[in-house]
Amino acid sequence: MMTMEKSIKRNAVLEYIEKYPPYQSVKNFGIDIRALSRYADEHGKTPAELTQEEVQQFKK
Repeated sequence: MMTMEKSIKRNAVLEYIEKYPPYQSVKNFGIDIRALSRYADEHGKTPAELTQEEVQQFKK
């Protein structure tokens, strides 16, 4: 039997997967998202907190 909390979490996951299908190619954003995220994490920031100069380093 699924509890209410598990049901809510499952629904959230299913909604996310529907919005962002994990097995479809994503469009090119013109920057290396993985490297940018890794850089932000290493510097204790979120990607949104990076300056324009920091983001420019990851342009493709």
